[in-house]
Amino acid sequence: MKGFTLVEIVVVTVILMTIALIVTNVVFLSSSVYLQKKNSTEVLQNGRVAMDAISREVRQARRIVTNLSENKEEASREIIFQDGHRDAVYIDGEAHYYYIQYIEGEEGRLKRNEFLEDENFSFPEGVNPETESVIGEHVSKIKFWGSRPISIFIKIEKDSKKIQLFNMVFSRNI
Repeated sequence: MKGFTLVEIVVVTVILMTIALIVTNVVFLSSSVYLQKKNSTEVLQNGRVAMDAISREVRQARRIVTNLSENKEEASREIIFQDGHRDAVYIDGEAHYYYIQYIEGEEGRLKRNEFLEDENFSFPEGVNPETESVIGEHVSKIKFWGSRPISIFIKIEKDSKKIQLFNMVFSRNI
């Protein structure tokens, strides 16, 4: 009599099912770790890009308009400054300057607004920016304080991943 007994078939089936279960768990664990690392990388990269953009422009600012506290606890959630990369634009003989604003927007977006105003700049309520762009996402907190240097704090959160970035910037033109 040739063939396999019922016991042999059951033993082989149990062994194959155990191997399949182990392989399935390894695949799911690998994909889970990959997604966690992807979220961590995205949060870190998002924070670095935002911090680099703000730091570079604040470093070149000609004038800081926002009255920044020297105290972290009383820090501002926005900063407005005269753009140090552009010269004045003369309209009817009057000098107008570009100003940049960084502010925490809705849904965790960090916004960069750009305005063209005269030298007696005053920031009107509900102003419509000439250009507005989002430079960071998942921002849960942003703070600016100090004058020499200007301190910048950004907190980024996505899912369970959180990072906090801090930088101190000396303006070259002030």
